[in-house]
Amino acid sequence: MAIAMLANRLGASVVSKDADFASLARRGVLRHTFVWVRVPNVVDDILLAKVDRVLPDIVTAAHDHMPIFEVF
Repeated sequence: MAIAMLANRLGASVVSKDADFASLARRGVLRHTFVWVRVPNVVDDILLAKVDRVLPDIVTAAHDHMPIFEVF
């Protein structure tokens, strides 16, 4: 909960693989888009490529105040 409160205070989004943040986003505890990374454990290069591929969509989701954006 401390991370959620800090993100709210800073006006920041949270990026995590932790499903607990999805629950917080669904309940409206997170005020900004939660980027839920749902990629299995992979090497950094693959993870970064997956995030880079959808980065414009993440920006749009944050701009449109979507509560959750999922990266697969």
